[in-house]
Amino acid sequence: PSPTDDKVIAFLDGKRVGTTYVMTLHGPYSFNGSTAATEGRHTLKLAWYSGTRLVKTATRTVSV
Repeated sequence: PSPTDDKVIAFLDGKRVGTTYVMTLHGPYSFNGSTAATEGRHTLKLAWYSGTRLVKTATRTVSV
C-alpha cells in the first residue's frame, strides 16, 4: 500500500472536520485526532476508505 491509499475521514454532527491518511499493515492501526466543538452532545463518525471504497464506519455519541 502507499501512504495515500487509505484514509480516515472524521465527521462531527455530519460536517467533515478532518482527514487522516493512514498506511495499514494488515492489522490494527491506531491514530489520534482532535477538533473543536461546542459544549453538549455530538455525533462523531469515522469513515475508513481504501482508495474510493468505503471499508468501515464507526459512529459514537460524545459529550464535550
